[in-house]
This record gives sequence, structure tokens and C-alpha cells, in this order.
Amino acid sequence: MKKTYKLSIPYLGKVAVVTVVSFSCAISAYQLSQNSSIFSPRSKALELKNNQVIFSNQDQQTHTHQEPDESQYLKENQQSLDKISQTNLNNSPYLFKNQGRVDPTKIYGQTGLGVNGNNTIGVNPNGTGDGNVTVVIPGQKIPINNTGTGISNEVVDKNTNHDNKTPIVDPDPIARLPDMSDDLIYGDASTFTNDGILQKEGASYTIQFLSTEFLSKESVDQLYEGCVITPWKLLCNMVVIIAENEEGKLPKLYRIEDYNDNFKIGSYPQYATEDFTVKFYFRMNASSPWQEYEVTFKVEYQTRISLQDYNQQETGYFYLKKEETEDLRKYYNLIVPTYQTQTQIFMGWKNEDGSDIDSQTAYIAHKKGRISLIPLEMKDLPEGYEVQLQSEYVFAEDLYTIYNYAFTGYSGDEFADIHVPEEVNSIEMNYAGWQNFYGDFYIPASIESAHFGWSGLQLYGKYIVDENNTKYSSNEDGLLMN
Repeated sequence: MKKTYKLSIPYLGKVAVVTVVSFSCAISAYQLSQNSSIFSPRSKALELKNNQVIFSNQDQQTHTHQEPDESQYLKENQQSLDKISQTNLNNSPYLFKNQGRVDPTKIYGQTGLGVNGNNTIGVNPNGTGDGNVTVVIPGQKIPINNTGTGISNEVVDKNTNHDNKTPIVDPDPIARLPDMSDDLIYGDASTFTNDGILQKEGASYTIQFLSTEFLSKESVDQLYEGCVITPWKLLCNMVVIIAENEEGKLPKLYRIEDYNDNFKIGSYPQYATEDFTVKFYFRMNASSPWQEYEVTFKVEYQTRISLQDYNQQETGYFYLKKEETEDLRKYYNLIVPTYQTQTQIFMGWKNEDGSDIDSQTAYIAHKKGRISLIPLEMKDLPEGYEVQLQSEYVFAEDLYTIYNYAFTGYSGDEFADIHVPEEVNSIEMNYAGWQNFYGDFYIPASIESAHFGWSGLQLYGKYIVDENNTKYSSNEDGLLMN
């Protein structure tokens, strides 16, 4: 049985990250953070001194084809497409001004490139325009050939002409370029502008295509089965770097951040039904020969799940592979602020049609493509009950954070029984020592930790613990034990 460990940390201070850079081998900040083990949380153990509470603090432990064609995806997505206001789309700001080039929100259905010839792996040796194409190996630095005639402007214009094609609206939000600002190697790259790069005497040049496997998962808007393909989405699914290399100097790097007169896209599929290839055309400047590069895009995810807020706006999203599950508690803080007293409990999400999902802690997609989840109604608490949404770290294959509710206070009738809500995961009544409670205190099966401050809870009634609670129990005298 696979076990995961979690530690409740109500408040997290500053986290210091130490980055070590070797002159001979620069590494990315992301890789460093993934491989480091600098996180060492301190225990928040509190000794409970009330004579009715008989338990010690312990570490907590939990156990945690026939492929459809593109027309099917178009039919399935039509309802979502109908909801999109064309007026809003027309007024939406682009991440980059398009300067008359392709609209990043639309795809254009073009078939065939009309280029014949053999492929070469990694480098095009001649650039004579006889049909050779460089098949890109992700991450490999490919020498740029600035001699020869290259591919003619006529061929490039024909293969990259997306005019007079019927646009299809992409229901996904406009994709973002991967953020490389903190990367030790590529973070300082200059933008490859529409003017291109002038050949410097004595310098050599390479082009490098970084696929998603080289990028932080959180920084990439991933491709998934059935998603609409747009030129902009493909550019955001990779990082393209031009390096100017001079002997005795560090390379000067340029990053392609938009399509322009020197970087164009050829034909591409309307929908991502499986892994596919796309040809891109690049030249150093208007006087340089065109080069042709074939890039493979992998469709690793089955589903994109959009999490909606109470205004029917997307507040977060994630991707799932086949049979992969996700803990939706990772995203509760998108709806409810943390460590603030609440009198309502957020119950999670449900399917767009209103039906319940199987689990909030191990959500699994019920279909391929794009799925929207809408929030369940908030649950009102009885008068005087107070809760907070608090963070917990879960130690599994990766360290991640979930958000659970803690019962933090009661200001109601002091003679009434207190029933801790079953949606609550812990009791954090750390400032209740000065209060007197004369009723019984009911603890549900969901409670995994309980803290009542240094003096304990001044309870004159009994603790009554649900018999299904695996952490705590109570005896006939109303004493609380673990």
C-alpha cells in the first residue's frame, strides 16, 4: 500500500532558496528546485494539559482505440463555443500585438505543404531549397545555415499562407508564453524582433527548440486530446532560442516570442487527437536563406479541467492523463481566502450539468477533452461556529499543498452542545482556554488532529467521539484519548 505523509503548517514564513551556479555547467532554477531537499518543516507540537484530554502528539499519516476524428470534437465543443461572446473576443487584448499576422485565438484549416524530398535529422546540410527539412530533436542546438539559396520566398509564402481560411474559435483562454525569467541560462535572452539578426563576422549561429519536457509543468499551457490548435498555442508550447556564438565569449541569446517576417508556421491540425508534427520556417533576417524545421508536439494529457468560480469565470485549471487523479483540495484557496474566520464552508466542485463528482480528493475525468467544474453551494454553519481554511503539506512523489478546514472557535451558547462539522479536518481552538463550555463536545470521524491551547479546553461536559474516527476516541467518563 502506498503511503503519503502530511504535516499541518498553519503559518509559513519566508523560504530561502540557495542557488549554486557553476561556471562550467549552468543549470536552470527550476531543475535546482526540483532536485533540492532544503524544506525541513518544524513540528508544531503542543502539550495538552487539561486532565480530560489523554493523548500525545503524533505524526499524522494518511494513505493517500478507436480515435475520434476532428468533426466529433467540433460537435462536442459546439455548446461551449456558443457561450463565447464574439464581441468579447474582438475586444480581448492580445499578449503581443499581432501586427497583421495570425490571430492567436483562431486556427486556420490548411492541408498539405507541397514540399517533397528527404528529411535530415538535426541539421539541414545544404539549405538549397531542394526539399530537405531539419527534423528537430528537442533541446538540440542546430547550426543555422546562412549560405546557399535556402527555400524560396514563394514556397514559404505558399506553405504559410493562412488567409481565406475559415477560423475556428478556441474556447480555452489565450495561452501564455512559458516564463523563463528565472532561468539561469535563458532568462536574459533578448527578443527576436521582426528585423531579425544581422550576421556578425566570425560568429556562428544555432537554433534550439525546447519542448515541454524541458520546461516547468506549471509554466506551460499543455496540449490535450481534443483541444483546438492555434499558431499561438503551439508557440506557447515550446521555447525557441537563437544563439550567437563568438570565440572567447558567452553566447548572446535571442528568444522567438511571436510570429513575424522571419519566423512563420506551416500547416497544422485543427484538433489535437494524437502526437503531430508542424513545420516552421526561419531565417536570420530578410537577406538570409529560409530554413525549414519539423517539430513534433506530444499530446500527453487526456483532459483539461476548468475550475469555475461563483461568477462562472475560470479561476484555475489543471490537466489529467488517462486514469490520473487530482485532489481538488489543492484549489480550495482559489474560492476561499486562507486563515480568515468563516461562517460558511466551501464544499468543492460538481459537474457542469449539476451532477456530483465521485470524489473531491481523488477526482478522475469522466471524458476526454475540455471539462468545466462549477462550485457547490456553500454550507452555512450554526450560529457561533467559526472555521478557517488552512494549508497542509502532503509528502508523496512530489511535495504539494492542500487546503482543509479547521474548527477554530465557538461563540454561541456556553451551555449548548458543540458539534464540530463533519467537513472539518482539524480542531485548532488554541485560544479557548479562557472560555467555559458546559455542554458536550462532539468530534466527528473526519478529525485528524486537535489542539486546544496550552491550558486545554475548559469543558465541563463530555467529549464524545464518533466511533469511526481513527485518531481519537472517548471513554464512558467523557475523556478524550488517542
